[in-house]
Amino acid sequence: MTVYDLSGYFGRLRLRGANRLDFVQRMSSGDVLKLKPGQGATTCFTTPIGRIVDYTLALCEADSLLLLTGG
Repeated sequence: MTVYDLSGYFGRLRLRGANRLDFVQRMSSGDVLKLKPGQGATTCFTTPIGRIVDYTLALCEADSLLLLTGG
């Protein structure tokens, strides 16, 4: 297995708590509520008028949600 260090390209944000999927669902454009551990989805965070702030990959884990953001 090859391991890549992408820390120079992506920011990382780990969300924990029972409402983490609901929070990201309300704050972004993608459908993350259906994610199960081991699944991922892309989503965009936008301003109140719809301008893109960041394109993000959301990775669901059993106890957290990992967001990979633009560097």
